[in-house]
Amino acid sequence: MTPSKANTVNVHLGGVWAQMRAESSAQSARIAELEKNVKYLNEELDSRETALDAYKQQLQQSETDFQDSCAQRDDVYKTLQAERFHFKNENNSLKSELEIAREMIQNLQ
Repeated sequence: MTPSKANTVNVHLGGVWAQMRAESSAQSARIAELEKNVKYLNEELDSRETALDAYKQQLQQSETDFQDSCAQRDDVYKTLQAERFHFKNENNSLKSELEIAREMIQNLQ
């Protein structure tokens, strides 16, 4: 190989090498950018998971409060029904006593 051909080959190889280094540098920059994006997305995901957990907890508390409220209303309803039943029985007893008293008055007359 003649020295001029060797120089041409060396210059060509140097250009190829420089191009490969530039591509490698660009790829490294792109990888770094992608890693940064992945880190941001992971942080965003963690943030959203935290918010979702808080919302779930709040929803569960609301559900528990609603169930407690329904249980209280059921208790009040049952109490009112029991009182109504008691008053109805008392009313019937008083009606019976009144009827007996009327009969006694009629018998006395």
